[in-house]
Amino acid sequence: YQILWLRKLLLVFGSTVHAVSTVLTVFFGGLALGSWLFGRLIDRRGAGAGLRWYGLLEAGVGLYAFITLPLFDAVQSLYIPIYQASGFSTTVLVAASFACSAAILLLPTMLLGGTFPVLSRFLIRSHEKRGGTIAGLYAINTAGAMAGTLLIYYVGLPVLGLVRSLLCAGVVNVGLGALCLVFDQHLKALGFQTARREAAPAPAKTEPAPAAP
Repeated sequence: YQILWLRKLLLVFGSTVHAVSTVLTVFFGGLALGSWLFGRLIDRRGAGAGLRWYGLLEAGVGLYAFITLPLFDAVQSLYIPIYQASGFSTTVLVAASFACSAAILLLPTMLLGGTFPVLSRFLIRSHEKRGGTIAGLYAINTAGAMAGTLLIYYVGLPVLGLVRSLLCAGVVNVGLGALCLVFDQHLKALGFQTARREAAPAPAKTEPAPAAP
């Protein structure tokens, strides 16, 4: 998504250093904000809701991918008049590109940023295994990002093009989200969440002091 959205926006803003930096700032800022926000929300909901929330986030990203194309056209119709009236002012152009990028990318990047803490909350079973679980999940996440980048550059863009690659990514996200929601219902039917609550260590009971003679 970062590659596809960046390429699409740079067709509007131009491939200048300011334009690239502005789009990347919005993208990673949205990831950070989503990670912080959904991390706090899932802590209040409990670990049992993690898979359901993850499925909703994935499906939300996929659905949003379908509507980004008309949004890009709308941004272009908004940015070009600002560009023509700015007198080529760097400050005005950077501010306009930041506002337009945020209008399109802030919501989906927040959803993307929320997937990691939500899934981590679901997978962590105990405090003792927290470090290993997060490290393993982060390794898989990084490997997937590398594989996705190579796939887009060498297969998606040359074979499918930008628009079809974006639509295919949306279909994959919606499918993953639906699959996670189905798994969540099956886990509820199997009593998985109940079993996890029962497995939580009970507070230690203090022995009553012996009565004085």
